[in-house]
Amino acid sequence: MSVEGWEYPDLAMRIPSPPLIVGDGSTSSDLESARRAIDLGLASVTQTGRGAGPFAVELVTAVPLPSGWLRGGGATALRLALLHPLMCIAAVLVSVAAGMLQNSLLWWACVCLIIVGVSMIAHEAGHVVALRLVAGPEEPVLLRATPTSARLIWRSTGTAADLIVIAAGPLSPLLLAIPFTPLLVAAPVAGIAVVVVAVSHLVTLFLRSGDGGELRTVVRALKGLRTSPDPAESTGA
Repeated sequence: MSVEGWEYPDLAMRIPSPPLIVGDGSTSSDLESARRAIDLGLASVTQTGRGAGPFAVELVTAVPLPSGWLRGGGATALRLALLHPLMCIAAVLVSVAAGMLQNSLLWWACVCLIIVGVSMIAHEAGHVVALRLVAGPEEPVLLRATPTSARLIWRSTGTAADLIVIAAGPLSPLLLAIPFTPLLVAAPVAGIAVVVVAVSHLVTLFLRSGDGGELRTVVRALKGLRTSPDPAESTGA
């Protein structure tokens, strides 16, 4: 896994560096630090690194995003467009096949691939923009990406603002489509595809993993803060 130069020397989110090898003889602290690194996507239980061949690419990359909500969101969009080549290659191949065969069905398949790709980029960029708006333009964010997936590693605000950051991702594809409503109405097939994709992102908020799992974790934490006794009351002060 490659990690480019970190731009935030005062980053508060720190975890112990895990040992290179863990096993049955490892201490509990070593195992715990390794689990935390794996959960954050900063370590892997499988071999990672550069693929084989003349067109080798980094299989896992983790890069800090520049400060500012606009720069951070733009950098996220650009990096995901470059780090998710499979979707781009599929769209190009389908469009070439559609042009050669003059098949309208393949053209619409290409349009749907583009819609899905743009929605994925908008989803992650939405998280970044929301975090920078609620937590400050200098709030550090780490983008971890592979050719088929992406996730953001960010520091919780410890408040209800975390709910906004989490929900912003699934909401972003729908918000992005609103300005293009007249065009989508004129092209109903594309409009239906956009609606279906946008709704599929919203559904992730109700799942037990991903954004839905993070949302539930934050809600439980906030409920725990509200129901925990006041230290002053518990000591009789």
